[in-house]
Amino acid sequence: MTSRLRALSLGQLANARLLVESGQREAAQRRAVSTAYFAVFQSLCEICAHAAIGAEEHSKAFNRFYRSFDHGAVQTALKVANEYLDLEWDLDEEYGPLRKARERAAYSPEPRPNSALAHRASSGRRSRSRWRLS
Repeated sequence: MTSRLRALSLGQLANARLLVESGQREAAQRRAVSTAYFAVFQSLCEICAHAAIGAEEHSKAFNRFYRSFDHGAVQTALKVANEYLDLEWDLDEEYGPLRKARERAAYSPEPRPNSALAHRASSGRRSRSRWRLS
């Protein structure tokens, strides 16, 4: 059964995909990058909260733990995970560039953010297998 949070992340990825494929103006491309990033970030928070707390999503403990993550802490945790876990892919190499692209899309006055990372994250193939979103 798909959790409410997982369904939300999948919906966010679908929205990012629509924005990327729309060929719309710069604002839509920036929104696509940001939306894809938050889908991944929130999925990582959910996975960690379920692993650590094991409680239902609507519980106070789950909510507190889920909301305790910040973006830098998630990236640091991914670096540590890569050092100690025998993974076939590098979590930090996937998350880090998407995080930077989101920051650039949100805060940079430069025109046209590169939405290739949003397209890659929203494509479903990489995101679902890498971050187990489905």
